[in-house]
Amino acid sequence: GLSTFIQIFQQGEILTSKPRLPSSDAAAARLDEKIKEKESQRRSDLRVNELLAAKEKADKELEAKDAASKLMRRLTPEEQEIVTNATKGIGPDGEILAREGADSVQRASMQTLRRGQWLNDEIINYFLKNCLAKRDEKMCSKQAGRKRSHFFNSFFVQTMFDEKNNNGNLRGKYNYKNVKRWGKKVPGKDIFNLKYIVCPINLDNMHWTSAVIFMEEKRIQYYDSMGGTDRRKLKGLLQYLKDEYRAKKGGELDTEEWELVACKRDTPRQLNGFDCGVFTCMFCDFISKDCPLVFNQDHIDQCRERIALSIMKNCAIE
Repeated sequence: GLSTFIQIFQQGEILTSKPRLPSSDAAAARLDEKIKEKESQRRSDLRVNELLAAKEKADKELEAKDAASKLMRRLTPEEQEIVTNATKGIGPDGEILAREGADSVQRASMQTLRRGQWLNDEIINYFLKNCLAKRDEKMCSKQAGRKRSHFFNSFFVQTMFDEKNNNGNLRGKYNYKNVKRWGKKVPGKDIFNLKYIVCPINLDNMHWTSAVIFMEEKRIQYYDSMGGTDRRKLKGLLQYLKDEYRAKKGGELDTEEWELVACKRDTPRQLNGFDCGVFTCMFCDFISKDCPLVFNQDHIDQCRERIALSIMKNCAIE
């Protein structure tokens, strides 16, 4: 009837006004295929980037280990003779064997570099303040853009914490005023334009450790060949940066960006009670050369000779 005709007409009109679309299943399949292709390409690009990053990291580690192995090189016969004469030669204990400005090293101190001896502060401070500092200056002159590092002596942290104060209530407490002028002695007279700030630490005349401030990485890390960490010292060094920034820059240092790192498990360990000073010197030596700490107790006698030769040459050896 008429109603049926109208219905058929309307259906035909609908079909002619809206052309038939491809199967939705086919369109979805093609879209899914394109998504898979894109995802596959993304994963491929990501894998390539990961491989490139891994290779770059491996190359840097290999380069660092190669530099570290060169630091551990054997001495030449001539160098060995210099070390033997300095550490085992005969002469007055007070005889000066090395001098740089107002700093000096006596024969008695050089003898502490013999096997089994506990290093005194004269050796450690001279090695850091003069030998490592001089090598750092040479490195920076050869590497464009490399920032200088500074090597405080052991009296810096000792003075910062007022450890010689006769007043028991003040002894051992952080005091910025005690070290406020020390920052003027660093290269460029600005601690915030340095690469590393190295701080040897003498714990109660019983043990040598160190803390290193990585200025570019905004990290303060503790190094102890016995595996300990003096967190009070780490917090004190961060407070020193805050106080120094306020005094010299007239602002507030954003300490949220800074990290305090305890002594790590892979930090080389001593296996006796007298080599802590040697380990401390080597921590500072290797770090200041951007080298991984690849030495261990087996290398320590060789490290003692390395320190002795560096002092006699007034510059850390390459």
